[in-house]
Amino acid sequence: MQLGTFSFVTKLAGFEYTKFVRYDDEGDLRVIKAENAGPHGFKTTNYSRVRSSSVAELTRSRLHGGELLMVFVGAGTGNVATVPEGKDFFLGPNIGMMRVETDTVSPRFVELFLRSSVGKALATAAMKAVAQPSLSMGTIRQIPVLLPPAEEQQEILRLVEQALTAAAECGADVREQQSSADILRQSILAAAFRGELA
Repeated sequence: MQLGTFSFVTKLAGFEYTKFVRYDDEGDLRVIKAENAGPHGFKTTNYSRVRSSSVAELTRSRLHGGELLMVFVGAGTGNVATVPEGKDFFLGPNIGMMRVETDTVSPRFVELFLRSSVGKALATAAMKAVAQPSLSMGTIRQIPVLLPPAEEQQEILRLVEQALTAAAECGADVREQQSSADILRQSILAAAFRGELA
């Protein structure tokens, strides 16, 4: 199914940005930007902020958690992430929002599909080949997503999450071993320079 058939896709329009958006360090809303959608999903950053009162008219740009994000211009074009639950955000420049509007489609499934090599290729197939890569909202709405029935989505998600957890744990073990090897290497070098190695 095309992404636009089961989700509302939008962005912050340029005129809205210039008319309403004023960054304010004391603002109550964190602003989501392209840097928040990395190749491995959502990335927490030092957020710009806005006051919700100043962007009150831009209701479609308010994010409440669970929405999908896609970078549509620049180096990270095609990167996808999910907005964290439990906090309100505001949709900033260079990143589009996709709000799944049906219970039969899992936003997490769509995120992981679009982050896969197949999904990324489908998403960026119509990318404009110019100096700065970009996708239009119309192109994003037309991205094909391979969607099995809801029960299969959940089973695939369970298996993928299991594999991702195992990979993360393996990565932590490797980093721990590298750290131990680095410490050992440094102690050997220190001993060598002190003339303590036989």
